[in-house]
Amino acid sequence: MPRHQLATGQLHDHMLRCARRTGGIALFSPIDIVFTEHNVLQPDICFFQASRRHFVTPDKAIRVAQTSSSR
Repeated sequence: MPRHQLATGQLHDHMLRCARRTGGIALFSPIDIVFTEHNVLQPDICFFQASRRHFVTPDKAIRVAQTSSSR
């Protein structure tokens, strides 16, 4: 159903504007976020605030240390 794509498109647009204002970064699927070898997340949309933007590099997988809030 297109409803999901329309909603995620609008949400990504809002997140992208916020990222431009704050120095963050907004990404959309397909993108993997690797917490551990057996814990990989593929969100529809993700946002990294400026202080965590260093996790995102053009030529490497996004690897983020797993915390209790990301489980």
